[in-house]
Amino acid sequence: MMSGLLLFIGLFFAAGTYLVLADLIKLPTLAATKAVIRVARTGKKSSSTFDALIFRMSSWLAPKLPLSDYYKRKTAATLQSAGIPLTPQAYVAHSIVKAGLIFGGGLVSLPILPLISPLFIFLAIAVFFKNISTASESVRKKEKKLKPNSPGL
Repeated sequence: MMSGLLLFIGLFFAAGTYLVLADLIKLPTLAATKAVIRVARTGKKSSSTFDALIFRMSSWLAPKLPLSDYYKRKTAATLQSAGIPLTPQAYVAHSIVKAGLIFGGGLVSLPILPLISPLFIFLAIAVFFKNISTASESVRKKEKKLKPNSPGL
């Protein structure tokens, strides 16, 4: 009974802290973020609240990422070839935020289910590398379509 009450209070405290910090750093509202995603994704699947939250967190993190000039140029070229309308910082931030949320789920499950929490850690690492490589995979698929009869090496 007491642990349930503590969990309930903790969730409300976390939600309140998020709302206060979101107001202090001037994050746009969830409805505005969903509208931006809906406009950016014309002809694609509809945006969910989870996508909007990931977009908000990654847009906050993107300017703070220290990427080298070479990596920025290389990633920008890959994103342009793949048709992904993101900056290199936003692309990397999006991957970090998705993996971080999964990792956070592992940390939350640590006291409750300690044997499952390493699964969340490995899943977070796998999701990070999968998201980072989606642009490269898309470019590779486009190149394969352009050269269907290329001889194997």
